[in-house]
Amino acid sequence: MIGATKNGKQLDGSYVLNKIGEVLDAQSREFLSSANAKEKPFFLYFASHINHGPYTPDKKLGDQQIIGASRNKDGSSCNSVRQDFIYENDVLVSRLRNYLATTDDPRRPGKKLSENTLFIFSSDNGAEKRNKQFTGPLRSNKGSVYEGGHRVPFLASWPLGGVNGGRDTSRLLGLNDIYATTADILGKPLPPLTGNSRGAEDSVSQLAALRGKPFSPRIPIIPNDHNEASKANNKERAWVAIRSNGAPQPGQWKLFLDHTFAWEQKLQPKELYNLASDPMEKENLLKDPKHQKALTFLLDQAKKAMGDQGSSRQLQK
Repeated sequence: MIGATKNGKQLDGSYVLNKIGEVLDAQSREFLSSANAKEKPFFLYFASHINHGPYTPDKKLGDQQIIGASRNKDGSSCNSVRQDFIYENDVLVSRLRNYLATTDDPRRPGKKLSENTLFIFSSDNGAEKRNKQFTGPLRSNKGSVYEGGHRVPFLASWPLGGVNGGRDTSRLLGLNDIYATTADILGKPLPPLTGNSRGAEDSVSQLAALRGKPFSPRIPIIPNDHNEASKANNKERAWVAIRSNGAPQPGQWKLFLDHTFAWEQKLQPKELYNLASDPMEKENLLKDPKHQKALTFLLDQAKKAMGDQGSSRQLQK
């Protein structure tokens, strides 16, 4: 870690924590301006520092006040440093969006960059704190295979590419799908599933769904690590879930397998939920014979994907 001392991860003072947003904002704009001047396509991965602790919002970003600026729905002040920090992320995103919307595209005279830029906003995990204020109608939080650990927003815009606002999709999606989606946009093949050049083993294109076109159910998503399974930091924490909307039985199904799936390639189911009717994952349906079709399907998908040479992409028809 740059700036860390030998005393664990304690910083050496080279970071000014309440100016990180300012630096990220300036450097991202500098990169975009430089790329635009070269009249070439660009890729910006903006990894926001928000909302990790400590909560250190900037005083201002540009001419926009951050400290004390967060508001509740009724317009009253949140009086919360943490909420100001979250608000700062909104401002950072809006400043990037405004730059694209007001900057000419040199490759398309008279047009703005925003029209032909695929802009994605998402997160890599669920809420940091196990508090219903942050997790909402979901069970658990960051680090868990329950929905609160990994269900996050995914927003996308690319007007010229047919990805327009005001549309929702129910298709399952993982951040790893950005790989296959980008390859689809570029008309490039994915790497093979075996051999030294293998890659994108669990990536599926989401281009049709993003464009609002018909799509088949996505092959199962297999989230892993379950901080509920064992308080000890050992291999028993390595639970996985097999999540699918494509079972032969209607529903949004999710099957939990214990750590032996990852370590020993065994199928030992522990919990089964239908998120369509139970998004809080409260009613374990594993022993209910009425859901045998869904259970059999999920176990079959897990068996085909497990092991060092396994992948979920190979399940795609």
